[in-house]
Amino acid sequence: MGKKAVFFDIDGTLFDLKYRVPKSAIEAIHKLRENGIYAFISTGRSRAFISEKDILNIGFDGVSAACGTYITYQDKVILEKLLDKDDILKTLKVLDDNKVFAVLEGSEYLYFDREKYKDQNRMGKVFEEQFLDGKILPVTGNEENCIINKMTLHLNGDKDFDRVINMLGDTYDYVYHKPNYMELLPPGFNKGTGIKYVCDYLGIDLEDTYAFGDSSNDLDMFKTVKYSVCMGNGTDEAKKAAGYITDRLENDGILKGLKYYDLIY
Repeated sequence: MGKKAVFFDIDGTLFDLKYRVPKSAIEAIHKLRENGIYAFISTGRSRAFISEKDILNIGFDGVSAACGTYITYQDKVILEKLLDKDDILKTLKVLDDNKVFAVLEGSEYLYFDREKYKDQNRMGKVFEEQFLDGKILPVTGNEENCIINKMTLHLNGDKDFDRVINMLGDTYDYVYHKPNYMELLPPGFNKGTGIKYVCDYLGIDLEDTYAFGDSSNDLDMFKTVKYSVCMGNGTDEAKKAAGYITDRLENDGILKGLKYYDLIY
């Protein structure tokens, strides 16, 4: 039997709205690893934005963070793709001129200006709430020194999405989380490319891969793996793209999904 690997999104898949991981999910992932199957996080969060002990103490084999731009295996960094500094500076000017709130996300720090565009600052509050002491720096004053893998923007619906695309063109790949959030990624990178890199590194056939997710930035992951699982609380778009829809995360969705594919017993 060949090596197998399962990739798990965080928000809406492992984490509920109160940033808790169900006990059944933790136990199921432990069983998965006991069965000799690799377990990886595959998230849109940058590595700096993964600090919760509930996640880190589960014992994953590695992390594909920031949509496949930062990857670790057994705590060793095996891939890191950074945004170009000139592109960052140009983008910041465009976003600032158009009053679009942005969080810049790296492996060590998150950068955003708390006082800018207070009407759009809900996203910044989400970042501040999640145990990120010492990992948040202002953009202002650090423009030349930001080392980041991606950006996340706060939008006001489809018109803002179209406006940003027109302003920034093909500098980035885009993931739109309707109606309020948008990720800017280095061209050619996504959760699917992160999975391919891990599998190449470990010698895992994509025919032996599984992924659990719940939203639009999981679609590339679903297209890449052989067996895709959407959480019962997932978006309609993600459900349509998945090979199987499990229960909601708080109703043992991870456990039930792994059992459905006979990965645990």
